[in-house]
Amino acid sequence: MEENVRDISIGQLLRVAVKYWWIVLIATVIGIAIAFTYVNYFATPMYTSNAMVGVNNNNMTSYQDVIAGQTIAVDSAKILTGNVTLERAAEMLNNSKEAEKFGRVYTVDYLYKSIKTTAAEGSRYVEVQVKSTNPEEAKVICTYVISAFCEVLQIQDLLNGAEGKVISNPEMPNAPSSPNKPLAIILGALVGLVISLAAILVAHFSKDTLDGEDWLIDTYKDKIPMLSIIPDSNNPGHSYKKYGHRYGYNYTHRN
Repeated sequence: MEENVRDISIGQLLRVAVKYWWIVLIATVIGIAIAFTYVNYFATPMYTSNAMVGVNNNNMTSYQDVIAGQTIAVDSAKILTGNVTLERAAEMLNNSKEAEKFGRVYTVDYLYKSIKTTAAEGSRYVEVQVKSTNPEEAKVICTYVISAFCEVLQIQDLLNGAEGKVISNPEMPNAPSSPNKPLAIILGALVGLVISLAAILVAHFSKDTLDGEDWLIDTYKDKIPMLSIIPDSNNPGHSYKKYGHRYGYNYTHRN
């Protein structure tokens, strides 16, 4: 037995979306309003301080040492976010006057979650990013972390005599790095648009009714030929009324 499957074309989808354009517009505006309200009144601004450290190794003389040194930035990034470095950074921070100022006890876990490193293979440089809700705290943490890294690298001799150099000092962020307000508003608009379209299409095509002659022609043109169309005499908008009045058939509309 053949299943009664309802085929839906792109044209039908577009016609339904255009028919209920006002619902789509309202939902899109609501999505924008929700996103705007969230990023301005509920989202916590985060500030990012950036710095860059390099790793120099004067002991590299042979070709094998140079080849091995091509991964030095990647290895340095792992050391920078490792427990040894972060324990030293937390110790330095907790013994500083800034810890009292920010009212925080720094831990390895907190520092690890605040730091992001970027290192390209074949490079000797590591970019360090530290995020915080306070721009000054972000800079202070970044400063102590790279200081701890240079100290640990030299004392522990983790990279065969390599030493860390500060290439770019941490900077005080002037504006929040997140949330991204324009992106959030665009996403809010897209969410409102998609949800409204989905709801309209599901509600419309789940009805057990015909969608007019266009739908009948598109759906059954290869199976069942259309013989005639019966006009709706209660709809004053159809052109058959004009035809009737012109040729004396006296079609009228009754409420």
